Amino acid sequence: MGRGIQLFQAGGFQTLAANLPSSIIPYDFATRRISFANLGTGLWPIIAGLAVHRFIGGGLGVNRALAASRIPWIRI
Repeated sequence: MGRGIQLFQAGGFQTLAANLPSSIIPYDFATRRISFANLGTGLWPIIAGLAVHRFIGGGLGVNRALAASRIPWIRI
């Protein structure tokens, strides 16, 4: 289950709005300090996904190969 759903079930919309941004950006709004504790649930997977997409889709030419073979929906 995703972190957003867990936060919403724990305390409703206010808990979700207070805690979810700290998993994507390093600023913790509750303590008003920079904290890198929760970045593993938000920012690092996003950066890793963008890097993999950039390498496989652009560097290896997988998207061009899929388009040339007329596979309609799959793109990386």
